[in-house]
Amino acid sequence: MDTDQMKDTPDNAGPLLRGFVGPQDASAWMRTHMPALWSRARDAGYGVGPIPRVAAGPGAGTGHGSRELLEAGLSAARALGDTGLEAWLHHLLGLALLDTGDLVGADAEFVASLMLAEADGDDRARAASLEGRGVVAQRDRRDQEALDLFDLVEPLRGTDDLPHGAAVLDLLRGRSLVTLGRFDHALERLDAALEVFTAPESGGEEAEVNVARVRLERGRALNGKRRGEEARGELELSLAGFESRGHTVQVARVREVLAGVTQLAGERNWRDHLVEAERLYREVGREVDAARLRSYLV
Repeated sequence: MDTDQMKDTPDNAGPLLRGFVGPQDASAWMRTHMPALWSRARDAGYGVGPIPRVAAGPGAGTGHGSRELLEAGLSAARALGDTGLEAWLHHLLGLALLDTGDLVGADAEFVASLMLAEADGDDRARAASLEGRGVVAQRDRRDQEALDLFDLVEPLRGTDDLPHGAAVLDLLRGRSLVTLGRFDHALERLDAALEVFTAPESGGEEAEVNVARVRLERGRALNGKRRGEEARGELELSLAGFESRGHTVQVARVREVLAGVTQLAGERNWRDHLVEAERLYREVGREVDAARLRSYLV
């Protein structure tokens, strides 16, 4: 899961946040806007829960920012009484809030999605919500809690979600294991994920981006084991993968790790990586991250 690349679309579709006079009104709105909602799901980077029961109409979708669109969609889902669709939209809104760094808000949306999924007995939606909560915990540096949540996801996943879903979990687990300093265990998980994402049948841009994500975490793990040259090789491959697809935030994160690798190797240019990472964070409005790096550069 990577929400850093979610993009808002132009505000060109007329009012979204309004009341619905009944199910027919809500259904008409949903048919018009479902293509845009599916676009948000694709921007989130992976499938999120069950396919909504409301069919996407022939329209080309709408504009509007992510949060406004998703909140309007939630109102429509409630007017329709479609709890499966409501759970899916809560999950998408959680991902959008995660993208902005609102961890509290994101977790609340994932909890709302989880409660609806549990009431419906929908294991796939439960798995997606628990995975989202795990990513929130991971972002909040509660990595053992994140691992515990990821463990709850695995038995809920359907067989149609394998092996990709298992590989995503291995990537997420590997990330937390690296942060906890459990480097050997992390590499086992990351190697398993890499095998899936590099398989010929995986293909496509999503698999290639996931390869770059795995290589970033492998670089962190290898650096933790003081295998600097191997770490540098993995990070340079990760950097190339993210740069070729314009994933600016991920490029900045790789630069941060490269700064640590080069500093540990006694190279003088380690600060150059931090300077570039700080510039990239500023470029995409990540001022908190930019300020954090500036404190190291003073």
